[in-house]
Amino acid sequence: AGLGSASAKTAVAAMQIRGLGGLADPSAGERELRAEIQGGSIEAAYVLGRLMLTPASAPDKRLEGLALVRRAARGGFHRAQYTLGCLYLSGAAALSIEKDPARAMSWFEKAARQADSDACGELGRGYLYGTGVDMNYREAYAWLCAATDADSGWEALRVEARRKLSSFDEQDYREAVTFTRREYGPRRYHPSLAARVAEAETVF
Repeated sequence: AGLGSASAKTAVAAMQIRGLGGLADPSAGERELRAEIQGGSIEAAYVLGRLMLTPASAPDKRLEGLALVRRAARGGFHRAQYTLGCLYLSGAAALSIEKDPARAMSWFEKAARQADSDACGELGRGYLYGTGVDMNYREAYAWLCAATDADSGWEALRVEARRKLSSFDEQDYREAVTFTRREYGPRRYHPSLAARVAEAETVF
């Protein structure tokens, strides 16, 4: 790709495979991604794996894609963790994945700890409805605040969770989210935002 950044190379290779930006060359793109994977790139493993998971892929390619996504997820790549969460949440018969909400929430939490807004939202939704985790409106509201902060698409669920709490609780959890962002940075959140409420009260 002629670019020094591994992420940039991965992005260009994905464009070649998908035929975007006038870069249609699937074979070259796949070779580049496999080279990046060989060099230890978990992002490249996720990107190639995700591209292989499309319905148009042959069954053996889909299974290889799943293996690559798993590899990236275990390596800590948040989008791979989110993708596995989605697969376990709904189940995927073609990939021999049975529906397992608890396992889905476990993967969503791993991604949410890295401030993946989709994962924060799914984790919040899980706590709101008791899907794969015990129902907990405070946890739901905290995670949905984090999700909405990055993606307004979660606002309706945040409002729904808000209705389950008193205004006093809402203030606590807004402070908790703000406190964790200040401490961990704009893309880092504490594993359990709700657990920081008492700490937030002493700071604000």
